[in-house]
Parts: sequence; C-alpha cells; structure tokens
Amino acid sequence: MPRPLVTLFALTLGACATQLGLRDASEKRLTMFSQIVFAPDYDSRRTDYLAKWTGPLRIALLGDEAEDQRTPVQSQAKSLAKLTGLDITLASESKPANVTIYFTTAEKMDALAGAAINSRSALKSALLSKGCASYFDKDAGNRITSARVFVHTGEKVTTVSSCISRQMTHILGMPNTSDLIQPSIFNAGVQLLQMTTLDLKFVRALYTPALLPGMARRDALLIADELLQN
Repeated sequence: MPRPLVTLFALTLGACATQLGLRDASEKRLTMFSQIVFAPDYDSRRTDYLAKWTGPLRIALLGDEAEDQRTPVQSQAKSLAKLTGLDITLASESKPANVTIYFTTAEKMDALAGAAINSRSALKSALLSKGCASYFDKDAGNRITSARVFVHTGEKVTTVSSCISRQMTHILGMPNTSDLIQPSIFNAGVQLLQMTTLDLKFVRALYTPALLPGMARRDALLIADELLQN
C-alpha cells in the first residue's frame, strides 16, 4: 500500500478509535448519572421520575456541633448555589428552614431529631456504618420541598466533613451511591472532603433548565446524554 494511503488509513482508524473512546466515556457517565439520580433497575430505591429543587434552600443546624459546623456548611452551600443556580443559605427568622442538619451521636439522634426520623433502626444503622444519612420530601410534581440530614458526630473530623459534602449534594435530588463511580463523593467506599470534577459535571447536568422535575427517566436521560458528552 502506498505510504500516503497507509498514513491516511492510520489517521482514520485513530480518529474512529478516539470517537469510540469518547462515546464510551460519555456512556459510562450517563450510567453513573442514572444510578445516582434514579438508581439501577434492580435497586429498590429506583424511581422513574426526576426530582429536583426549584426554590430556595434554607438550612438550619441543630445539635452538639451545630455551631462548629456552621462554616463548612456555609462553604458547601455557596459551592452548590453556584453550581445549581439555586438560592442556598442558612435559615433565619425571616427565612424559615426547609432543610435541617442534625449533628449528634447515633445514640442521641432520636432525642434530637424525633419526628424527623423515618425509621429509627435504619437511621441508627446508617449512622454507625456510614456516619451519616439524608432524606428529602417532594410534592406531587416531584419538586423537592424539604430535606433532613443526619450526621454522627462520634466519628472522625474527616468523616463529618465528608458527610457534609456528600449529604448536602444527595438532597439536591441525587440520593444514591455506587462503588462504580470514582473518584466521586457518590462512592460510599471513600471519604472525599469535596466534590470531584465528575461530581461537578453531574450536579450541573441535573440543574440544567432543560431537565424538569417530574420528567420521566427515559426523557431525562436523553437530555442528560447530550449534557455529559464532554
């Protein structure tokens, strides 16, 4: 084969390989996005409609280390507000809380949080095994309206810091974890203190205006696929 043709053939194969590699990477990102927002088909947490906030988040801090954690929470709130376009601040008298973060040991959480706990046994298990947990509520249109975060302060400082970053991101509408996602705060097997580039991409994708609360999973993933191409 003449040398120019060999060169052209090699370049064509290289370009195809590059395109296939990029597509493979974007498909992996879409699978990860689907897992953390909807959960896989076999998972009992699987949902079929997208949920997200459309209004402001007002955060109240309660418990043993509430004041000590004010600065880390404010820092995370500022970062998430920039990513999502949402108004996320600490609650005040004029701005009642719709998000509460409880800081105490697993043993004292029942006394502190009371009616905010869905299942006491499940929560205690999560706190002792993972250090934290969170839940959010949504209306009939799948708009998230309130949330609760529980952080076990009997853990190491790094665990508490990791929990703040992870759970405040979970309550945005990305409640699930997966060991397949790495490096990421959505990987339950690691304790990262801040979001990775991959995590930032997922949050931005969820809060693009084209993705609406109540959107069916299939339709939402078609849009997310385009957003996660690069």
